Amino acid sequence: MDDDLTSTARLSPDPSVKSPSRGTVVSDKYRLLRPLGKGGMGLVFEAEHLRLGQRVAIKFLRPDLVALPDACSRFEREARASARLRGPHVVQVLDVDTDRDGLPYIVMERVTGRDLEAELRARGRLPIAEAVDCVLQACAALTEAHSAGIVHRDLKPSNLFLADECGTRVLKVLDFGISKISHEPETSVTSAAITLGTPLYMSPEQVRSSKDVDERSDIWSLGVILYELLAGSPPFSGSTTAAIAAIVADAVPSLGKLRPEIPMQLDRVIARALAKSPSDRYPSAEMLAAALLPFASSGAAPTPLSPRQPPARALHLSDAIRTFAGTLALGVAIASGLALGGARAAPGAAIRRPAGAPTASGAIQTVSSDLPQRPGASASSAASRATVRNANEPAAPRRTEPIVQIAAVAPPSTALVSPEPPPASRRTSTTSPATVQDPQGHPMLAPMRE
Repeated sequence: MDDDLTSTARLSPDPSVKSPSRGTVVSDKYRLLRPLGKGGMGLVFEAEHLRLGQRVAIKFLRPDLVALPDACSRFEREARASARLRGPHVVQVLDVDTDRDGLPYIVMERVTGRDLEAELRARGRLPIAEAVDCVLQACAALTEAHSAGIVHRDLKPSNLFLADECGTRVLKVLDFGISKISHEPETSVTSAAITLGTPLYMSPEQVRSSKDVDERSDIWSLGVILYELLAGSPPFSGSTTAAIAAIVADAVPSLGKLRPEIPMQLDRVIARALAKSPSDRYPSAEMLAAALLPFASSGAAPTPLSPRQPPARALHLSDAIRTFAGTLALGVAIASGLALGGARAAPGAAIRRPAGAPTASGAIQTVSSDLPQRPGASASSAASRATVRNANEPAAPRRTEPIVQIAAVAPPSTALVSPEPPPASRRTSTTSPATVQDPQGHPMLAPMRE
């Protein structure tokens, strides 16, 4: 029995439509090299562009479906849906046309590797982190598709392809042939003659009606796929009739009983993805990816962003330099502002004397600062951090609360305080420091002038 339910009755091939074969030249541009596979609606060949020498994959509509109502329009819908998606996890569409016998075809990028169905047959159930990584990449593709109003409706391991690219394996979603596009009306095929999808991976609402589904139906299918990757078999199996009945009515078997090492939280994530009611599932592929990310490998991609949101730009070295320079400039500006504000009250030092107290001539002197001196610092730097008070004045009582002071190194053109004015015989071209008073009568130090 076929897994794909594509028609209520088998149709005889149209004798006027020839099936493609090896060596056929299509539209005077592509030579078919070998068949690659066969799906529910199409035949896939590896081909070569005659002028470019480029290897491509060409998917033809099956000749026995050409006579099916709206089959050709559905095939073109797949091309339009795939062409609108440009992310790395969707196979890119390069061209679409019809050959001289009237058989539609889609030209796509050629990828090498194998699908997840073949991977499961060869290896059995996958390690937890690897299985989660695969589904995360599928979530990235579906995030883009759902944002474009496209529901896949036929997700299954054979439609998830592990492509070998530059030494890494990248999962790509294939076959949007029965996808639903929100802004396009459904064809009569969907509404009357056909049940679309693969029963083992169909959601309960898709079993009832293929046209009355939204993106949450794809969430169900991803839950089934992840369950199968971890358990080695899908949660609901058997004949088509038995599988459909179980999908609608039976509870999902616990993964913990089949594989005890699976974390309970991961089991709960899969159970929510497989909720019978769409409203109880994750509302989007983004939300499912966010729930799965803690169980992915350390090198897994972050939660995919919707195309509605601008992706984060990578931080390059030049960006880091600009960021550091901007932060440094902001810090200097703040420190300068604080130093300037302190200088307005007591330029160069903290003055400890009562307001209006008499000042003796030559009584200004320097005392050591409470701040530790940096090793190797110059005397001028230490002097600039000194505390100045009246020599005849007793030391002020120490304050119990902490005092935070911003120490600024004096610029070269600013004079520093010395205990005594230098003798005239030792003066250079630079004059001695001048002592002035602020409006309240407090002594201040004036900058030196050449």
